[in-house]
Amino acid sequence: METIILGAGGHGRVVLDILLAGDQYKPVAFIDNNPSLHGRRVDGLPVLGDVSQLLDLRKRNIRKAIVAIGDNGARRGAGVVLERAGFDVISAIHPSARLAGSASIGKGAVVAAGALVCAHAQIGDYVILNTGCIVDHESMIGTSAHICPGVKLAGHVTVESGAFVGISDGDSGSSHRIRRDCGRRGRGHTRCRSDDIRGWRTGAGDQEFAIGR
Repeated sequence: METIILGAGGHGRVVLDILLAGDQYKPVAFIDNNPSLHGRRVDGLPVLGDVSQLLDLRKRNIRKAIVAIGDNGARRGAGVVLERAGFDVISAIHPSARLAGSASIGKGAVVAAGALVCAHAQIGDYVILNTGCIVDHESMIGTSAHICPGVKLAGHVTVESGAFVGISDGDSGSSHRIRRDCGRRGRGHTRCRSDDIRGWRTGAGDQEFAIGR
């Protein structure tokens, strides 16, 4: 199924690699709001333009899309844009990731190579489970959270919507702007939350979408 990728930055390249590693979706183009990328190719895939191209893509009967933006607030906002444009937002799961049969994955999620999701874990919409992370049994990852490469979460952990857990430097603008507040909340349970998301400026090749809650 032909699929577009919204976001042609570093995370976009990761998502492209995940989709190519599988055999369910066929990436055909990037969409990106960065004008310096328009008309170029990123890892062989053309960058067609900004989100104004979405209507034309739907007229070409392209129905599948995925958000590849590292910033948590911008990613969730971009998902809303895709849904309103009539796209089916897919999830990208690398073949080397391991998901328990009882685990659930929301729409627009990205599960990178080597990630492990254990029994009865619940992964929300637009979550990133990055390379080699572990989400153990009965944990809940809220909408648009990002679990960074190599992060290990024990069982019964709740990561609230928009939280960023792990690496504090790198390509994602959210790594510098989302504060974490993690602590024990009841017997055997840990909760991590973030401040309200307002749509920060993202890294090169990512988008900026204003969103509040």
